[in-house]
Amino acid sequence: MTTNFQGNFSATAIGSLPHTDAEVACEIMFKSLPDIPCWPQLPKISTKEEMCIQYTEGLPCLKIHADGKTVSIDVSSDTSGALAGFYEDYLKNDPDLFQISPACSAGFYAMIDRLNKSPQKSFRASSRDPVPTGAP
Repeated sequence: MTTNFQGNFSATAIGSLPHTDAEVACEIMFKSLPDIPCWPQLPKISTKEEMCIQYTEGLPCLKIHADGKTVSIDVSSDTSGALAGFYEDYLKNDPDLFQISPACSAGFYAMIDRLNKSPQKSFRASSRDPVPTGAP
């Protein structure tokens, strides 16, 4: 696919919003940032949309703490089977095995749906390291 997109210093944003309705959040993005709307991340819908949690889906041996915002690697039991399974999936070279689900990203799927009905065909997405270490 080729694109002739030219940003021309258009405004965009980092997508975390305090909304609980993904369609409303997308509408705000399209109205506020018409050239480069951003995918709204909506942590008030679910803690699964929190910045440090959202991309951990499917990673083995992770523990999401009670606060819903903190994640750590759980090595309290044998992790070899889970790690081997994850690596086998990786070796399949199938990106669909690692896609983010609607449960972890309502805003992303609402944005895709909105883009499919719009002449606008690009948007800004932000992502982060799935397991931030806190190291400099």
